[in-house]
Amino acid sequence: MSPARIAQLASRGPLDKGRLVYLTEITGTSEADIEDLFTVSWYLKLLAASKIGKFTKSQLDGGGRIIRQVEAVRGGRFDHYQPANHLMRSPGSLLGQIDDDTRTRFQALFKRLNGLL
Repeated sequence: MSPARIAQLASRGPLDKGRLVYLTEITGTSEADIEDLFTVSWYLKLLAASKIGKFTKSQLDGGGRIIRQVEAVRGGRFDHYQPANHLMRSPGSLLGQIDDDTRTRFQALFKRLNGLL
C-alpha cells in the first residue's frame, strides 16, 4: 500500500497516525520499502544468491527504491518474496556479511517499533 494511501486512511481514522512507522524515517530517503533498509551492495548479493539475477551497483540509476531500480535493469517485475524466502531458509554466509549501516537501520526500526508498545 502506498504511503499516500496509508496517510489517507490515518486521516480518516481507521489507522492511528501516531502509531505508523514510515521506513523513510529510517532510511532518510523520499521513498522506501523494507528492502531499502539493506545496503545496495548486500541486497544485490541476496538477489544473486536467491537466483533473481546478478546485478552491479553501476547498473542501477541510484535513485528511489532498490526494487524499482532492479526492475528497471531487469526489464520487469520479480517476486519480491523470493529473496526473503531464500534468506530465511538458507542464508549461508549472507547474514555474516550484513554491514554496520544495515544493522544501524534495522536497530532504529526496532527501537521505533518497541517505542510504540
